[in-house]
Amino acid sequence: MIGLDTGFFIRLLKENAGAAAVWAEVTAGPQEDALVSCITLFELQRSGLRGLTEPSKTDHFLDALPHICRILWLSDAEQMRRATRVAHGNGLAMADALILTSLMDAGAEVVYTTDSDLEAYRAGPRIVRL
Repeated sequence: MIGLDTGFFIRLLKENAGAAAVWAEVTAGPQEDALVSCITLFELQRSGLRGLTEPSKTDHFLDALPHICRILWLSDAEQMRRATRVAHGNGLAMADALILTSLMDAGAEVVYTTDSDLEAYRAGPRIVRL
């Protein structure tokens, strides 16, 4: 299973070739389960509202995303505590720690991101920075 971070989708919405190649694999068929944190939904919506991505394109993409990827909802206090430890031990921002923890809990083996901070966490999935 692969995890897709917010930066991945921002690159995809801006038509980055590397992100588009990964997305083509995800949408080609059932061989690759793609996992997305609910925090990413928030961050993508915010990127459209701020003009970082084209707002209507972002809205349409967010409408389709749950039909393509498995959305991971934050589940319980223990998950929050794990995310706090991941953030504290690796100097990650809250959103990054919540995203990474939810992806790890769901079994992501690889995480595609643009965030170099995620590379600080070496005990989890392989981090591929676009």
